[in-house]
Amino acid sequence: MIGTGTPESCTPDAFIKAVANGGKIVFNGGTQPFTITLTRPAKVFNDSNPNIVIDGGGIVTLSGGTTTRILYMNTCDPNQHWTSTRCDNQDSPHLTVQNLTFINANSTNEAQYDGGGAIWVRGGRFKVVNCRFFNNVCAAWARTWAAARYGSFPSTTTSPCTW
Repeated sequence: MIGTGTPESCTPDAFIKAVANGGKIVFNGGTQPFTITLTRPAKVFNDSNPNIVIDGGGIVTLSGGTTTRILYMNTCDPNQHWTSTRCDNQDSPHLTVQNLTFINANSTNEAQYDGGGAIWVRGGRFKVVNCRFFNNVCAAWARTWAAARYGSFPSTTTSPCTW
């Protein structure tokens, strides 16, 4: 559970820490819609809880503030703690994002892995349920393979990369 009942208590650092720890992540920020603006991506670790569910309850918007990607899961990134010899073919982690809106993410400044404006996924399992994507941007050259990194369509068609 992120927050203590107010939108202000649902901080970017609390969200980033929760994603790193894994498990089911829900928000206690009140009953009105609110936005959490990140200054760096939340990263899924291969050796944390293998099942990560982030549920915004239909009122949470995650923003990259036009400067950063929102979520990053890469089983082949050694910084995310390898758990197998075939990182590109391992079953976990399982990441589900649901009932969330992703806005204003930007991966154009990423030196590596710059596809996936809002969410970058490699390996494991990934599922999107009832989410919306607006004004998210990835590097121009990455658009040709960005579908594998969640989205290569214009953001007006609910995808994290804009044209």
